[in-house]
Amino acid sequence: MTIFVTLARRTEIYSKSFIPSSVALWNDLSNEMKESHSLNIFKSNLKRLFKPPVVPEYFYTGMRKFTVYHARIRNHCSNLNADLYLNHLRDSPTCQCGYRSENAEHFLLIVIYFRLLENILCSQH
Repeated sequence: MTIFVTLARRTEIYSKSFIPSSVALWNDLSNEMKESHSLNIFKSNLKRLFKPPVVPEYFYTGMRKFTVYHARIRNHCSNLNADLYLNHLRDSPTCQCGYRSENAEHFLLIVIYFRLLENILCSQH
């Protein structure tokens, strides 16, 4: 029986990464699963243990690019300063316009609206 230990976590990003979660999942498997005699047996046992969910049809509608953007915003993994700040990749969540936090709400409801107005006003001159 093999049990793995994760290293101490120094950053939030590492603690949410693949390595700690995969080690925890491996350690939670039964000994029977860990000692499977072949890769095919291991995979079929995993499929029985973790029955893949049926993905609703509406997940496949629309353009994939926008679905990915939506998922990134929902999961706080976008390039917005607030998300980068939460993941310790920026020093500040502040928006370029001076607003305290460049989050999804600010970006989608304020920034895009003012960019549209700016384009309309600039096109009239």
